Amino acid sequence: MSLRIDAIPVLLVLEVLVSEPPARTSLCRVLLKPQAKQQAAHAVPLLTALADHMLSTEQELALQQPHKRLDPPASNVLDELPNATPIFRLPNVISDSAGRGVLIHWNTQSLAQLEDLYGLEGARQLVDNTTTLTVFGGLKDQRTLEWISLLTGQHDRRRYQQFSDGLFAPSRTSVGTETVPTYRPGEVRTLRRNQVLVIHRHLRPILAKVLDVSRRPDWPALRRDVRSVRGVRGEQGS
Repeated sequence: MSLRIDAIPVLLVLEVLVSEPPARTSLCRVLLKPQAKQQAAHAVPLLTALADHMLSTEQELALQQPHKRLDPPASNVLDELPNATPIFRLPNVISDSAGRGVLIHWNTQSLAQLEDLYGLEGARQLVDNTTTLTVFGGLKDQRTLEWISLLTGQHDRRRYQQFSDGLFAPSRTSVGTETVPTYRPGEVRTLRRNQVLVIHRHLRPILAKVLDVSRRPDWPALRRDVRSVRGVRGEQGS
């Protein structure tokens, strides 16, 4: 019975991928009905298998190239990794994928999700093998916040202290240094919406700004692609 239930959304997704635009629109509406959430969950094995196969194919193609890497590189975006495409061998794959021109971008809501999926060692391996980490604000898990704070390192800052023996007595000033976290856990949690913390290899943390997708130069083309996939027709706005 479970095989039959899982096969229904799998076939629907396959039909959506190969159908002409009119039929694709109708099938998309079927997937978006109230039971779509349940169907989406059942489609996870298909999406995972497809993503896994794509990564394997790209790595095989890389080995056939003169320099054993894809040029230009292939970019793979695994959005909501634990929920949508939980590729169980990803911690091993990502260790040498970049060297072959196979770029993998993944995201998760918390370390707890990764540990639930891969276990403690697997989650550590995935994070350690990832070249660049980008952290958005709003995290609430204390352990995750403290871990990110630790990754950002520490720095020395100058400290001034002023002493006085009484109201009318001359004051004395001392200057020293103290070592403090570059980003405290609370500062990580309260990053602004347009800010992101970038941790890249051995470099010091970078506080970067993010650009809303609608402000990108290629936004009109992206919007047309989105509407095409969703089966939305009509005049394109500015």
